[in-house]
Formats: sequence, structure tokens, C-alpha cells
Amino acid sequence: MTKKTTSPDADLSSIEAVLSGDADISYRQGYVVLSTRRFQEILNERDRLLAEARAQIATAGAGECANNLDPIFHEVDDECRRQVEVEGWTAENDDRYFAGRLAAAGGTYALQAADTLMGRPAPEREIPRTWSMDPKAWKPKDARRDLIRALALGVAELKRMQRAETPAARKH
Repeated sequence: MTKKTTSPDADLSSIEAVLSGDADISYRQGYVVLSTRRFQEILNERDRLLAEARAQIATAGAGECANNLDPIFHEVDDECRRQVEVEGWTAENDDRYFAGRLAAAGGTYALQAADTLMGRPAPEREIPRTWSMDPKAWKPKDARRDLIRALALGVAELKRMQRAETPAARKH
């Protein structure tokens, strides 16, 4: 049996109807009176909707963007290690750069890759004006390698930023 809902024009008896269990909800002069059962249904529906939203958010992380990224993450990680082991770019070196310099270098490699992919490769041995590092360190390869380097430099910038944060700043 569906219980009735009283209208805004209802009198005090409509509130009594909710309290006695004869109605689920009453609206009166800006107030809403709910039966315990109806209130619990609303809470359950809210919990169900929150759980559904959380599940959708969780699965969105495994969506198209995240598919098959493991090999790329490994390549970026390998490049990060290569920059330390072969090129000698340690965390201590990175910490000496001003904020954004590593990101700018990564951006230059990303732009180089974009130009190459669009059929506009830069002339050999030309160092881009956006290159923020030692000119001898500019070593473009092919578009894929340049993008991997760009990402590795972005990772180095993020790590530099993380190390620069004070313990107090990390709490906020």
C-alpha cells in the first residue's frame, strides 16, 4: 500500500499523519516532515548514488587514456635512469635549476617531436630558442625518443618540485 503525501495546504493533522505512520511526507509552511522509513529510503538512495559515482570514477581511471600505458611508463622510467647513469644528471644537479627549467627543456623536446610528426623537422644542429639547458645537451633523435625525453624531463621537474617542498608545505 502506498502511503499518501500531504500537500503544502495541509493542516497540522497532516504532520500527525506522518507521525502516526499514515503518511510518508508532509510539507507545511517551509517545513518537511518525513517518516523514519522515508528518511531511511532517502539515505539509502543517496548511499547507492554515491557508490555508483565512486565506481564510475574508479573505472574512469582505467579508461581509454590509461589503456596500454605500462610500456610507455617503462620507457620513461628507463630514460630517467639513463639520464642519471649515462648523462650524469643527478637529483642534486636538478635541484640547482630554477623552477621550470627542466619543464621548459621537456617542452622543447615535445615541440621538436610535434614538428617532426607534422613533417617540419628542425634543421640539423639548430638549437631551438626555447632550449633552456646547455647547448651541448640538445640531442634530438626521432619523434618517439623526443617525446620520451620530454616526459622524463617532466618527471625530473616534478621530483625537483617535490624535493623543494618543505614538510609544512606538503601538509596543505
